[in-house]
Amino acid sequence: MELLARFSLNVFFGSLVTFYMTYFFILLFRLLIKSPRALYLLFLLPFIKIFSDLLFSSHSQWVFQQGEYVLKQPENSRTLNALIGYKGACPFAALKFNLQDGQLFSFGDVFSEFIGESLTLFIGLALIILTILSLARFGLHLRKSALWKKALLNETYFYDRYKGVVVYSTTRDLQSPILVGIWKPIIICPDLLLKTFSYEEKMAIFSHEKEHVLWKDNFVNGFIHGICAFFWFIPFKKTVLQKATYYRELGCDAKGDPLHLATALKKTQSINLPIGSIAFSSSFNRIKWILEKKGPGKLGTVLSFIFFLGGALFIFGSQFLPF
Repeated sequence: MELLARFSLNVFFGSLVTFYMTYFFILLFRLLIKSPRALYLLFLLPFIKIFSDLLFSSHSQWVFQQGEYVLKQPENSRTLNALIGYKGACPFAALKFNLQDGQLFSFGDVFSEFIGESLTLFIGLALIILTILSLARFGLHLRKSALWKKALLNETYFYDRYKGVVVYSTTRDLQSPILVGIWKPIIICPDLLLKTFSYEEKMAIFSHEKEHVLWKDNFVNGFIHGICAFFWFIPFKKTVLQKATYYRELGCDAKGDPLHLATALKKTQSINLPIGSIAFSSSFNRIKWILEKKGPGKLGTVLSFIFFLGGALFIFGSQFLPF
C-alpha cells in the first residue's frame, strides 16, 4: 500500500514538473512558428507529454521500488543532473535526481520521507481517490453530452450538405453554429441565425467547420479533456488549453473569407458546450486577427510544421524527472 501511495506522489510531482518544463520549451519554439494550426498542435504537447510519460516511462529504477530512502543516503551522494544534448542526431533535454549508484528519485520520494509513512498513505491514497472521482465526473459529462446531442438532433432538420458534411437547422436558440459529434460530425445552425447570415457568410462558416472535421478536432478535444480529468491537479492547465483552442479556431478561420467570417462572428455569441461539440462563437481578438493579420503563406506554413515536428521530437525525446 505504501508503494502505491508513494507512486501516486511521484506521479503528482513528476507530472507537474514535466508539464511546465514542456510548456517552457513550447514558448521557445513558439517564436519560430507562424501557422495557427501548428501553434494549436504545439500547445497540446504538454498534455500529450505527461500522458505518454505515464504510459511509457520506466519506473523500475525509482528509489522507492528498491526499498531505499533518499534522506538516509551519504552526504553529497544526491545530485541533480540537467542535460541538454543529442541522442544520435536527435536533440534532447533531461532533468534527473540521481543517487550515487545511479538510482532515480523524485520530489515525491523526498516529500514522502519528510512527512512520514502515515501522511504518505493518507495523501497518496487521497490523490488516487480524487483521480478516480475526477475520471468518474468526466464519464458523467460524456454521458450528458451524448444525451444532449440526442435531444438536440430531435429538434433538427436537414438543411444542406457542404463538401460531404451534413448541415442541419434547429429551432433551438443556440446563438452560434456548432459542430456536433466525434466519429461523424455534423454542422447544426439555429434557424434565427441562418436567416441573418448572407450566402457568403454561410460558406465561410461551413468552410471553417469543414476544417474541424478534417483535423478530427472534436475527437482531439475529447481526448485532451480526458487527460485533463486524469491530471486534474495541474494548475493553469485550462489557460494553456484555452490558448491552444484560440489557435485552433484561427487555423480553421484561415480557410474562409476573412471579411465574411468577421461579419458572421459579429452575429454570434460565445456559448459553452458539452464534450464532443465545438461552437463557432464570437471573439473580439479573433475578429481583429482575421481582419488585421496576414497568413504565413505556403512557405511559412511548411516551415511552421517543420519547426513543430522538430519541437515535438525534442520534447518527446526528453525526460523531465523520473516520471
